[in-house]
Amino acid sequence: MAQNNSIGKNPISSKVPKSRINKFAIISLVSSFSVVFFAALIVTELFGLEEYALKLIIAGLATLALIIALVAFSQTKKNPQKKEQIFGKTEFGILMLMIFFVPLVFVQFLIVLNLSESSLVMFVFSLILLALGFLFGFVALFQIKKNPLQKGKVSSIIGMLIPILLVLFLFVVPLFVPKTPVAHFPMGDELNPTLPYPLDSSLKEWKNYTNETLGFTIKYPMDWEYLEFDNAVNFGTPESRSGGYIFGVSVHAPEEMEEIIAKAGIQWDDRKETRTEHWSSEGLTGTVVTVTTKKVEGWISKKVYKENDGRLFVIGNGAREDERFFDFYNSIQFTK
Repeated sequence: MAQNNSIGKNPISSKVPKSRINKFAIISLVSSFSVVFFAALIVTELFGLEEYALKLIIAGLATLALIIALVAFSQTKKNPQKKEQIFGKTEFGILMLMIFFVPLVFVQFLIVLNLSESSLVMFVFSLILLALGFLFGFVALFQIKKNPLQKGKVSSIIGMLIPILLVLFLFVVPLFVPKTPVAHFPMGDELNPTLPYPLDSSLKEWKNYTNETLGFTIKYPMDWEYLEFDNAVNFGTPESRSGGYIFGVSVHAPEEMEEIIAKAGIQWDDRKETRTEHWSSEGLTGTVVTVTTKKVEGWISKKVYKENDGRLFVIGNGAREDERFFDFYNSIQFTK
């Protein structure tokens, strides 16, 4: 009789204690949401989507992940004998998927922070975190291959370590990264849209920059330097080099104007855009486009758009308030 009672017991249930199931459920849901969240960030970055689109994608992917998790749990009810097998495969798959997404998160991290040579220490630290993520993944694979019975234990450990790495990766490291302006050209003070302005007398102490290839000359402060690209030149102090300098001049096709304007401040869902006409010291008209947001105090993107010889010149202030920006863009002269 005792023998029959023993046979009647469910051996699978004893192998998978309730605490183990609950822990797996928490890890699986958190891991699933982490994966879809970072995937959504990357998708929106690649396709330049607005914040509202990011929210929709996150909600959609999170819902999909939840459905998958519920299906997995329902399968364990239908096939209790395969409960541990289903849990093991689902958990291990989710954790490996997280490791797969670590490089993509790293790319997103670099895009958001605009890391450069002055942030080399933080860049190296980020690489170390990335390497640790891969290391944990390979160790997990090796340990499970060596001892399949340890699959659940190894997966649980990795499940706890990866979120910790991601928190360090995305929230702790940025605290130590110097805040510098991004490498495109944005802001400045409000301009009178109608009157031509004389050049400030202080410009006599500024240096002249000439670019025969792009066809313009412009003045910039004496203690600044510049960096040339194929279709652009950036100006700023040596300390601002890591953030793409401060002011900039770039040359584009005239039909690109609306596209360039639309990209300014695209990351803000409360983006506000204003346009005014501008007269330079030469009497040439241009358009001043100002983009503002309430999300970041002091953030204001200002770009001056001028057409000359069938080309569009875009003069930007580096997303910072600087009273010298007016003198800077007003000093431009075209050589073609």
